[in-house]
Amino acid sequence: MQQEFARLSKGYARELPKRVLDMETALQEFLAAPIAGETMDKLRRQVHQLKGSGATFGFGDITRVARTFEALLDALARQAAPPSPEQRAQLSRLTTELRTLAERARRSA
Repeated sequence: MQQEFARLSKGYARELPKRVLDMETALQEFLAAPIAGETMDKLRRQVHQLKGSGATFGFGDITRVARTFEALLDALARQAAPPSPEQRAQLSRLTTELRTLAERARRSA
């Protein structure tokens, strides 16, 4: 069973950069139309999946950053206004951090 989990975890690590790239694409769509509910929902779903799958496969740093990202998206949804420059910068920092962690995980797989 441990060998199977290790195999699945390595497969997940190899997929992580693609998952983060998909999330980045959703982020760009959201930033282009920040009031559109559908783009926010897509982005939130992808970040939430990263948070959960990171925990499932033992990538706690991915989960930690995705949790922070998700909390920011929740705050943006409540404010019902486009993200401020500071919030945009935070989204960018979190995205960069996720990209770095995903690449690190891929290299170690």
